[in-house]
Amino acid sequence: MTVDALLVHLFKNAFLTEKVFPSKDKRILLSLARQLLQNTFLTENQSKLLIKIFKENTVHLDSIVSEVDAVLNSDTWSEPFRVIQKIRKIYIDPSDSEALVIEFTYDKRLRNKLTGLNNRLQGSLSTHGTRHFSVSLTEKNIHILVGEFLRENFEIDEKIMKFYEDIDRTISSSEINFSILDSKNENLKKSLTNEIGTYTSENHLLLNDRKIRYQYEFFEKLPDNSLTTLIAQRPSTKIFIDNSSCTLTEVIASLTKLKRLPLLVIFDGHDSAVNKKTLNLLSHALKANGVDDHIGIYFRFNQGNDPAGFNKTISELGYNKNLSEHSQVAGIANSKLPKFFIKDKWKPKSVISFTTSFKNSKSYVYCTDVDLIIYYGDKKPLQGNVDVIV
Repeated sequence: MTVDALLVHLFKNAFLTEKVFPSKDKRILLSLARQLLQNTFLTENQSKLLIKIFKENTVHLDSIVSEVDAVLNSDTWSEPFRVIQKIRKIYIDPSDSEALVIEFTYDKRLRNKLTGLNNRLQGSLSTHGTRHFSVSLTEKNIHILVGEFLRENFEIDEKIMKFYEDIDRTISSSEINFSILDSKNENLKKSLTNEIGTYTSENHLLLNDRKIRYQYEFFEKLPDNSLTTLIAQRPSTKIFIDNSSCTLTEVIASLTKLKRLPLLVIFDGHDSAVNKKTLNLLSHALKANGVDDHIGIYFRFNQGNDPAGFNKTISELGYNKNLSEHSQVAGIANSKLPKFFIKDKWKPKSVISFTTSFKNSKSYVYCTDVDLIIYYGDKKPLQGNVDVIV
């Protein structure tokens, strides 16, 4: 008798369902037996595990099968062991040019390593079956994933590898943490001057605000704790403002003072009543700050799903302007990014999100190069590095 035949014999004669083996061993034996009966032979590792369990339970098997020691010691099998092809690949999804795929045959260590990177990645990590994972195709994601899995002998698409090498080279050679007042980078100073004007004491607020975007140092800190100053001297690109501490009118006023329009607003997009309340709040804040033209909200509810009249309110407010280079404020639902946002060259200078789930969307990836993203509400997002300033 071969060892696999012994297992099938035990299964067919119901010995695996009786209290012969410990519960953990019984679960493994039942799984292996069903696998054999489905014409999927064992791998070498599975065979070693099977013999180990049988040898640990020979005292019970002796009363069921004669000469069980001889069967186990002979270590004979009815077929060659099944060889699992080891797959480890990173490539661009053929069906979605905006997705980066990480594919590997099941490996608990690699899976844990990948999921452990989730908080560092841009956008959410999606799972497709047991061995396919995907994430948005961004420079940051390429650098993180290739950097982590290159040493794991992954086969990396040539195009992705070239991207990684270019990104890594740029990061290694870039000039960072330098004073803007001492910088000799004329292109940088010209771009900054075009945006905020000359370097004067009156511009200390804007020089603080733009240092994340342009990657320079500015050491003149402003002493006051106004909302505008707190935003300008934020420690990172993503901040949280509690709606019980500051009104949306105050937030819009700060963005106007910091020359942070055009603005992209992220709605929850699920509940008509909730979104209408947000829309009215936004409308009041914009009007109070003199922002009343070139505003567009680019999502609607189906007629049966709009009991609060969200769609009608947009029309009444005149927030149905086409997106153009003149657009001051654009609003979208968190779950959908209109395609014309990609085709047009409009880009926000700041983002306000009314939903904490903004990180898990294509809209978030679209905004990865925006250096001011404000989460406004009563709860700070649980995911991602978001600094509470108020």
